[in-house]
Amino acid sequence: MSIIREDKREVCEKLLQTLQVTRHLDDLVDLEYSGILTSGDEYVTAFFQNGSRKTINVTHDSGWALIKDVMKGLE
Repeated sequence: MSIIREDKREVCEKLLQTLQVTRHLDDLVDLEYSGILTSGDEYVTAFFQNGSRKTINVTHDSGWALIKDVMKGLE
């Protein structure tokens, strides 16, 4: 069994493209993944056209868990 390394930045890029074509999040400008910080935490920051932003904790998430946490954070 091989271990697949997930590129969380790529997951965010693909998720962004999908969310931007929805009516609910058509104002989403960017999803920026902040890799493992010195504290050990990982975050995704969502940027919107009106200048607002939401920061979502995705520490220790797999790619699938990252998607679920971002979706929950954007509800």
